[in-house]
Amino acid sequence: MKTEERERERERERHTAAEEATSDETPEPPLLDDQEEAYRYLLGTLSSAQRDALLVLSLDSPADALDQLLTVLWGEFEREQRRRR
Repeated sequence: MKTEERERERERERHTAAEEATSDETPEPPLLDDQEEAYRYLLGTLSSAQRDALLVLSLDSPADALDQLLTVLWGEFEREQRRRR
């Protein structure tokens, strides 16, 4: 029971943090339904270490590491799609 309560509290904190992060900036355009679902899923399931890694990858640098990560993920997705055909 305590574990469930802790998870609910963490989810509330994540939701509040996400709202605070966007409230100071100009409003973002609305996400598509699938994007909204994926966004909420990631916010609710990423571990602290995964969150830290994403933050580090998002730092502005000539390597554009987050973009490199997304390129790899898209490549894996496309290979999987071809394999299923």
